[in-house]
This record gives sequence, structure tokens and C-alpha cells, in this order.
Amino acid sequence: MKIAYWATCSLEPEIEAVSKEVATLAEHFRPSFVFSVNSQLTFRLSLTNRSIGFRHSLDPWFRPLIQAMETCVDISHVYGDVTPWVYRKSLGKKPIIHTIASEKGTPDTDFLDRCSAVIVQTEGMHERLLELGCSTKKVHLLYPGVDVATFKPAIEIPPLSRPRVLFATAPRSKEELEPRGVFLLIEAARLNPANQFHLLFRPWSGGYTSLEAVQQRLGSEELTNVSIRNVAARNMADIYRAHHFTSIPYTRHDGGKECPNSLVESLACGVPVLITDISLFSAFVERYECGIVHPPTPEGLIAALEKGMEYYDRLRLRARAAAESCFDLRRHLAFHEHLYLSLA
Repeated sequence: MKIAYWATCSLEPEIEAVSKEVATLAEHFRPSFVFSVNSQLTFRLSLTNRSIGFRHSLDPWFRPLIQAMETCVDISHVYGDVTPWVYRKSLGKKPIIHTIASEKGTPDTDFLDRCSAVIVQTEGMHERLLELGCSTKKVHLLYPGVDVATFKPAIEIPPLSRPRVLFATAPRSKEELEPRGVFLLIEAARLNPANQFHLLFRPWSGGYTSLEAVQQRLGSEELTNVSIRNVAARNMADIYRAHHFTSIPYTRHDGGKECPNSLVESLACGVPVLITDISLFSAFVERYECGIVHPPTPEGLIAALEKGMEYYDRLRLRARAAAESCFDLRRHLAFHEHLYLSLA
């Protein structure tokens, strides 16, 4: 069984969530290949990862290539944007699965009708597609997977005397800093110097403008309780375990990936999350009691942190339990295997 993963990600699995999800599937389900179209790509080819990527502006050139490559596979798995504009025009010879990992935009009902199955990562998108008329048998809610044997709780947690908060969803562009909640975090750090905030940035291969803007802001604030790292971390599990909480401080519902990879991995490590109530995944956190939901304000974050410390032992246990129940990579892969076999 040969599978083609038609993606809209930047093909940077070491730092970008959707790229990592696609790479994990492609590595597990061999033989397969990944074809990606993304605005941050010029041309990228990896024989090791069996992946190839192009800039989206080259659309007229690679549509015939997509159609030719599709004839060589058994299943087309589209992965990424809610409306994958390139693939919806080019694919159709083989069964199509569409995983919506980014919900920004308007679903194309014609393309959804042509799909044999649609996978979503939030309950909100599940309800949205059903309201558009998609069959309940076609739409599946499946959260991203994480290796719970690698991402597991620490034997000893950091001292609770000074809470440590991790922000691990740093954006590429400076325009994304406000909706992603970076400035909210900095203001919370200014209001309460007793808490330590760690901002983890990523060295995007296509360049980025967010880091310099944050460094300038911090330089003017002269804060001693905010640290920055700019690195593609090799062992994210250790980074989560060195903190008490992971923050998802979106100030808009579309501030970032609706089901953030940092949330999934953090919970697996037994590290609760602090998430704004405007974030689409906040309902999950409330239901599983694996973190604290707060208003999208600096004062709201500080209050959530104080409440989280009060119930910290319970939150740690609930965080791990939520990850084992909902994000275990083994069940994630088993679901895909069953789906592929049923369509092939």
C-alpha cells in the first residue's frame, strides 16, 4: 500500500508541528512520500525523508506533476490547511483523506464531498463540518499523537518556590506576536517578577522577524525574569520537564495552531497548561482538568498561575492522564492504519 502525503507545511519537522505530524506518518507508513506546497519554501528535496517541497507561486508548473505522481499511489492523504487550494484542483484519481490541522479559512464543500474521509483535531471543527452537511461517518475527530514513552513526567519536579512557565509556540513573523500572546506574557512578567518565563524560539530556515522584535521589547523593559532561547531543541521532553506550566496565551482564536503541539507534548510530560479562554482548545483543558483556563489578559495569566500552583499535584496527574487517553501515538497510528486499509 503506497500513500502520498500532500501537505501545506514548511517541511521542518524538527520545529514545526504540522511538518512533524506528517513526517511521523510518512516514516511509519512506508512506502510513502511527502509533497508540500508552502509560501516559505523555494525548493526542498530530501531523499532520506522522501519529501519534496515547492513555493506556492509555482502552482501552474507542479499541478501536472501532482497529477502524474498520484497515479503511483493507492491513497492520497491531504494534510494541513482547511482548504488545500492546490490539491483540491489536482487530485481525484485515488481515494482522498483530508486532515485539517489548521482551521483558518473557509472549507471547500465540493472538495470535502470528494474526500473519502476527513480528520479534524478539534471538536469545534468537527461540529462546523457537520453543520455544513458532511456525513458523520466521514468526519473523524483525532487529536495529534505523541510518543508517551519518550514524553513522560519527570521523577522530580522543579522547586515550587518560583514558578517556571514555558512558551514554546513562538511564531515566524513579528505580525503574529500579538495574537500568539507573546506580548501578553511579557506584560505578565513585568507585573509579577516572582514568576519566571522562558520563551523558546525556533530558527526557521526561511528566515523570521519575530525574535528581533521580542528582543527589542525586552531590552526596553529590562526584565530579569524572562529568558529567550533560539534553538531547534533536540530533546523537547527535558525542556517541558524543567518547567511547571506551558502557556498557550493566544489573544485571538486564530492566534496559532488550534491544537498546539506544545500542549500535546507538555501534557504527556505531566506539565499542565495555562491557556486563554479564547483559544479553541480551552474546552478540552477544562473538560480534562489538565490546566487552567484564563482570560486573554496579563492579569488573567497571573491569576491562573497562582490557581495552578494551588492545585498543582492534581493538575500534573490530570495532564498525564489526558495525554495517555487522547494523544497516545500508538492509537493514533492504529487509527490511520485501519482507515488506509479500509480505503485501499
